[in-house]
Amino acid sequence: MQRIYVLGAGNVGSFFAHALRGNGGRTGHRPVTLLFHRPELLGTWKNSKQELVFSYPQHFETSKGFDVEFVESPGNVDQTEISHLIVATKATQTVEAVSSIARRLTSVSTIVFVQNGIGVIPKLNSALFPDPSRRPCYLAAVHTHGIKPQPNKPFHYLYAGSGSVTIGPTSASDELDSRSGLERYVLDSIVQATALHAKEVDASTLLSVQLEKLLVNSIINPLTALLNCNNGEIADGIADGSYRTFIEFLLEEALEVLPELTQRTSKSDLGFEKERLMKLVELVARNTASNICSMLQDVRAGRETEIDYINGWLVERGRETGKEMRNHKLLVKCVKEGRSLGLGQPRGSNARERTGD
Repeated sequence: MQRIYVLGAGNVGSFFAHALRGNGGRTGHRPVTLLFHRPELLGTWKNSKQELVFSYPQHFETSKGFDVEFVESPGNVDQTEISHLIVATKATQTVEAVSSIARRLTSVSTIVFVQNGIGVIPKLNSALFPDPSRRPCYLAAVHTHGIKPQPNKPFHYLYAGSGSVTIGPTSASDELDSRSGLERYVLDSIVQATALHAKEVDASTLLSVQLEKLLVNSIINPLTALLNCNNGEIADGIADGSYRTFIEFLLEEALEVLPELTQRTSKSDLGFEKERLMKLVELVARNTASNICSMLQDVRAGRETEIDYINGWLVERGRETGKEMRNHKLLVKCVKEGRSLGLGQPRGSNARERTGD
């Protein structure tokens, strides 16, 4: 079997690696190499049992037998070609992380992006693959699995919520129907890994799924970051009306620049579309009520957030189409400056206690 490389050994990258290595589905275990781009993470791996452990409500699963590499732009001399790569780094880290292995990627390589937000690929092409004839084939995967790290247990994860994966090409030019088995291998491997519950879709369908998730993230992520609360606070604020008006403004602005989500909806029915999306935001926030989203974690840790690839991407679309996007601009500005929105009386004085602050 062919080797699959995973760049980004966080919650999501580890889950994909675990599914491919420990739960290979119908065709057995895949050879998987974990690519570490932080030396301290590699050291932790070498000093551990070198396995991934996932705890489910009624059982736990362990996967072993991974190969590992430390990748760094000046120091890594490995020239082995990478034909199948899953990128699960944060959007803000992608160009730098992929640059360390760019020389090992060719026009017959396939990269699967499993990330929040949109907008990484144009930056990657500009920085690393300006020649279209030498550019890898790009796929993207949107997942709804709930994965949490186990505190003080490296490479141990809690499977907190059942989900699925939608995977497909990022553009019509990358459709795989007529491509070789080599280029389909990683896609087929993901679909056949039963733990992922993955399905393949075409580029148009994938874009709709990506945009819908981006829209949900553009509300839940920055609001939890700015209100210092868990996801459940947003669901409560929609249910009792505390945050509903502001979220409606955000949805209206987003729908103005996302024709892909409204192309089958007449202008008179956009109110119904907005209400559907409001219910979706509330549902996602309710189903992940105890979660501390990654953007809030980044703000607390003083790290760069992915706001530019979520709300910032919507603002850029607005700039291209002549839409002001005033409320999404406000969120971008406030998150970057570490400010509070002040939407009124905070929901619950015990929010800090529940989030562990």
